[in-house]
Amino acid sequence: MPKPEEIESAVAAAGIDKPCPRCGGTHWLGAATYVSLRLSTDPGGKHSSDSLPAIAVVCQGCGFISLHSPMVLGLV
Repeated sequence: MPKPEEIESAVAAAGIDKPCPRCGGTHWLGAATYVSLRLSTDPGGKHSSDSLPAIAVVCQGCGFISLHSPMVLGLV
């Protein structure tokens, strides 16, 4: 698993530190936070045991959460 500073570098290099699309804020929190999204193909809401990893970045102004693929960022 990449170190927090490696994740932050990959996020910055990808231009993810641009202003928030909701409030225009420029302060982001949690650039080194991994999350796991449970996947489902069932519209009834049943989840599989499969998951999708993501990097969560949160706007400190409004709380908007932006998710980014660690695979696309070259972290996996």
